[in-house]
Amino acid sequence: MIAFANTEFQKLEQTLSKIANDSDSVLSQAERSIDATLQSIDVLKSTIRIKTFNNVGEEILFFKQIKPKFTAKLIFNVELFKIEGKRPIGSQKTQQRYIDHQLKKLESFFEDNVEFYQYYRSGNTYHDEKYFVRNVFDIRLHQDAYIFDYDPNFSTSHDFKVGKIIANEMLRQYLNAALLELEQNKFHVAKSIEAPHQKLVWTGTRAGLVELLFGLHAAGVFNNSNASLAQIARYFETMFGMALGNFHRAFQEIRIRKSGRTNFIDAIKKKLVERMDEADENIH
Repeated sequence: MIAFANTEFQKLEQTLSKIANDSDSVLSQAERSIDATLQSIDVLKSTIRIKTFNNVGEEILFFKQIKPKFTAKLIFNVELFKIEGKRPIGSQKTQQRYIDHQLKKLESFFEDNVEFYQYYRSGNTYHDEKYFVRNVFDIRLHQDAYIFDYDPNFSTSHDFKVGKIIANEMLRQYLNAALLELEQNKFHVAKSIEAPHQKLVWTGTRAGLVELLFGLHAAGVFNNSNASLAQIARYFETMFGMALGNFHRAFQEIRIRKSGRTNFIDAIKKKLVERMDEADENIH
C-alpha cells in the first residue's frame, strides 16, 4: 500500500505540473488542480478498501506522511482559488492590505494549533497511535470540525490537520512571493515614471485635449476627485507639450457647438469598439 500511494503521488505531481504549464491563469490552474487531486484521492480511497497495511507502523506512516501530501494539494488549491478569486484589482496598497490579511489568517491557524504543530514539526511520535491510527477516538484530543473526505476507513483524527499545516505553509510561501512581486513592480513603475525614455507629444487637436481634460475632471479620476481643473490642465501641458491657454473659454465653445459636444470622446469610443471587434474576429 505504501509503495502504491507513493507512486500515485508522483503521478499527481506530474499532472499538476502539466496543468501549471498549460493554464493561462491562476484561477484556471487551481480549478483544474482541484479536480485532478480529488481524482487521485478517490484512487487512494478505493485502493485502501482492498489493500491492508502490514502493521500499525505502516498505517501511521500512511496517515502521518503520505495521505496529508494529497490533502495538502487539495486544500492549497481550494484556498488559492478563493484568495485569487476575491483579490482586489485596485491599487498596489489595496492588494498589499488584502495579502497581509490573508497572511494574518494563516498565522492565526498556527497559533491556534501551536501544540500539535510543535509535535508534528519536532518529529515526536509518542501520540502517533492516537493521532494516526483509524477508529481511535479520544475526546480529549482536538479533532477538526470539518474534514474534506471524512471516512472511518480512510481518516484518522489528525491526518487532515497535518495536510492543513502543509497547505498553509505552501500558501504562506505563495503570499509572501506575491508581496515581493508587488514591491518589485512598485520599484519598476516608480523608476519608469521618474525617468521616461521618450516624451509623448499631443498631436491631436487642442479642442480634443480640452474635451479629455473636462471629461476626466468630471469623472474624478485624479487624486480621488480632489485635483482641480487648473492642476490637470498644467499636468497635460507639461506631459503632452500642448499649450491649452484659456481652456474655460475653449470648453464654452465646445459646449455650444452644433456639430456635437463630445466629438473627440465619441471618436475615441468608436475607435476602441472597432479594435475590440477586430480582436473578436481574430479569436474566432
